[in-house]
Amino acid sequence: MKKSKVDGAMTVEDIEAVEMAYYLKKYDGISIGPSASMNVCAAVKLAKKLGPGHTIVTILCDTGDRYLTKLYSEKWTVEKNLIPTKYM
Repeated sequence: MKKSKVDGAMTVEDIEAVEMAYYLKKYDGISIGPSASMNVCAAVKLAKKLGPGHTIVTILCDTGDRYLTKLYSEKWTVEKNLIPTKYM
């Protein structure tokens, strides 16, 4: 990684990451943590920006198993005002 060239960075809002995590769990059966969800959000944003004909790779760096009492907890999402509304 030391020799890698960084092309840029993207901002992902917390609610976007929560929505993506719930989307992937519901429609693809993939349970991921918030870091992986942010990576997917950024990959989707980049795909939309670049358009067809490009290959985008990201890393799903954490599983959802460790986030059952946080990201996947209704109580936690309400407390943090990060209620996923689209894909419940």
